[in-house]
Amino acid sequence: MSLSRRELALFVGFGFCGVTVVDALFFTSLAYTSVQHAATLMYTAPALVAILSWLVLREQLSHARIVAVLFAVAGAFLVLGVTKLPLLTLGNQLGHWLALSSGVVYSFSFIFGKVLCRKHEPAFTSFFTLFIGMLLLLPVMFALEGFRLPQRPIA
Repeated sequence: MSLSRRELALFVGFGFCGVTVVDALFFTSLAYTSVQHAATLMYTAPALVAILSWLVLREQLSHARIVAVLFAVAGAFLVLGVTKLPLLTLGNQLGHWLALSSGVVYSFSFIFGKVLCRKHEPAFTSFFTLFIGMLLLLPVMFALEGFRLPQRPIA
């Protein structure tokens, strides 16, 4: 299968955004907030995908999608603690914003994916994107953690 330079650039962008940046933001957020809050905020991504698809790809935004987006945004605000005074501690807020940023970047990566799936099979797009993302994430992992083999077979 041949790829144009534009398509290769989109795959690199998709892999970088969808794997490298998303994982770096999400796993960093875990140092500052709970797994529950981080996961809840990251998974606002489908609501953001609906908005971005409407803005960027000119897809239809039905009434049901609008309601779902409003519920997702309201839930994110509740998790962020904006209804509480004073706001949560700075550490928690930093973790929340990192997790939410992870969801935003994740949603942008879906726009890359929608463009790429127009010409390529979804399985190829997913595999190639994850492969590129893995290659881009390896230097970060080695820089931060070094190379270590698992200590137990279960790993």
